[in-house]
Amino acid sequence: MDPSWFILADESSNPRQWQAAASVLFWGTILLAVVLLGGAAVLRYRVKLLHKGKPEAAPGFGLSDLRALQAAGHLSPEEFQAAHDKIVRQTKGSCGSGDSELTLPQIDALLDQGELTPEQYAAERKKIIARLKA
Repeated sequence: MDPSWFILADESSNPRQWQAAASVLFWGTILLAVVLLGGAAVLRYRVKLLHKGKPEAAPGFGLSDLRALQAAGHLSPEEFQAAHDKIVRQTKGSCGSGDSELTLPQIDALLDQGELTPEQYAAERKKIIARLKA
């Protein structure tokens, strides 16, 4: 077997061999790039299909979770009240200090969770609207 086929081109070879070697190198690089990009596209599509039907993660621990823990007997009334107060404070304080700094979505959530009466909700809504107009 002649080992000269291992040598693509050297200084003593003619220009046709250099041209052939350059062509093989060029098209080999193109082929490698196409294979890598195609593999990346298939992988991305596969990941997208595998995660298509999975639900989003829950946004966090809320008052309904706290009530469920108390109902199941995992929290004493004192622990429940302390955690409840902390969650309400964090919700009210996330936008600033005090009740007047609440946003409309926050008071909507507090009303939905039963933390505000309709009268308190209306008063808070008026405060927020007045603050926005000022």
